Amino acid sequence: MPFVVNSYSTPFSSQAMRAAAAMQLQRRQERERYIEAIDDAWADWTCGPDKLPVPRPGNWRDSIGRFHDLDLELAHAIDLIGIAMRNQRVVASQTWRYFCGACWRTLRERAEMAQDLLTSEEEPKQLTEPLSISELVSSWRPETANWPASGEEEPF
Repeated sequence: MPFVVNSYSTPFSSQAMRAAAAMQLQRRQERERYIEAIDDAWADWTCGPDKLPVPRPGNWRDSIGRFHDLDLELAHAIDLIGIAMRNQRVVASQTWRYFCGACWRTLRERAEMAQDLLTSEEEPKQLTEPLSISELVSSWRPETANWPASGEEEPF
């Protein structure tokens, strides 16, 4: 028997609806694992002589969920936590904001790169395998780096 959401919708088979529900459940579970991994990484850091947890707002889980939904890789997000925590110029109460800014910058840069690929006349270079750290390091050239001008804030 087909499932009908309302009188204006297209009928779907119950098998397709079960498959869609299973996909939604899997995505929610992946999201929750992502949030928990970020929580664990954040909890590894403390501040002050009393080793208090680094503060974050009450809606932190929503922010992390958005980063997951926008496909910010878990390993990259955890690296950004370390960058935020080690920044000596950021006070503990602003660390969460700094971290989120770094995540959003990463996502903006990725969106700009994707836009450039879409508008470029050239075919994008296809990688068959991820680059190793040594390949990334050997291909980096200082003249192509986007260095902040003297006296500017760090790029995050």
